Amino acid sequence: MRTPSITIIILAGGKSTRMGQDKGLMEVANRTMVEHVINAAKGITNSILIITANQKYTTYNYPVYSDSIPEKGPLGGIYTGLLKSRTEKNLILSCDSPYIESKMLNYIVENSSECDLTIGTTEGKSQPLLGVYSKSCIPIIEKQLSENKLKISDLFEKVKTKLLPLDEFDSKNFLNLNSPSDL
Repeated sequence: MRTPSITIIILAGGKSTRMGQDKGLMEVANRTMVEHVINAAKGITNSILIITANQKYTTYNYPVYSDSIPEKGPLGGIYTGLLKSRTEKNLILSCDSPYIESKMLNYIVENSSECDLTIGTTEGKSQPLLGVYSKSCIPIIEKQLSENKLKISDLFEKVKTKLLPLDEFDSKNFLNLNSPSDL
């Protein structure tokens, strides 16, 4: 199901210190990790943004933006994506999850109404880089950033949040490849 009223924001701005090189541009199964994420995202919408300072990501023909407020980690990337998005609802994904599937992404989007924030959970653990964030979160995120409170989970208590269990989906969807041993 394609949803034109949502933007997918792919966070690719991490330092990749454990991997030793830009994770999103590393190949897994003959494609870069970010290509796998983009392919899953295209099953939802063509409105895709990539948040990174690395201009190599422009080769994927989607808008690429550097963090509006540098050095604020994933929360800073989410903030930038929400500012740049043209839709109220935005699905946040990480570039280092090459096994993510459109079916699960659709499920998250379909179950994100009536909340400011819908976060996927697996085995009771929240996955903050796998969720739908509304633009209504911008002022709260901005306040957290100004106070240097960078934990995404701090946002959960400040906005209407739904924790959405995703245990029915293949656990490969949740694999983040962070070091060479993960490949």
